Amino acid sequence: MNQILIVFIVYVLCQTAKFFLRLASSDSKDLDKRALWVYLWAGGVPSAHSAILVSSLYFVYREVGTAPLFVFCAITAIILMYNLVADREREEIRKKIFNFKNPASGAASIEKRVLDISGHTFFDIATGVLFGFLATVVLEKILY
Repeated sequence: MNQILIVFIVYVLCQTAKFFLRLASSDSKDLDKRALWVYLWAGGVPSAHSAILVSSLYFVYREVGTAPLFVFCAITAIILMYNLVADREREEIRKKIFNFKNPASGAASIEKRVLDISGHTFFDIATGVLFGFLATVVLEKILY
C-alpha cells in the first residue's frame, strides 16, 4: 500500500514543482486565471507522466528484479514516453502547417494551450524520469 502512496506523492510533488516553475517563468501573467489547469493538467518540465511511470517501474523492479515482468513493464514505459514526445512533435508540425500567428483572434492562447496538452519534449521526459526516480528513492527511505 505504501507503494501506491509513494507513486501518488511523486505525482503531487512533480505537479507542484511544475506549478512553481511556471509561476517563476515570464509567461505567468495569466496564471491566476488558470492555476488549477496548470496544477492538474498542463504539460512541461518535469513530466509527471514519466515520473509516475519510473516510480511504478522502480517498485516492479524491487518486487521481481529483472524478471520478464519487469522487462515488459520497462518496454511499455519506454513506448509510452516515446509516444508523449511523438505527440508533441506532431502538434508542433501541425502548428507550422496551419501557421497560427494571429494573436488578435485569440488563436495564440489557444495554440499555446493545445501545445500544453500535446505531450512532452525530450527534456520534459528526461527531467520527469530523474525527478520520479529520486523522489521515489527518498520517499521510500522516509516511509519504510
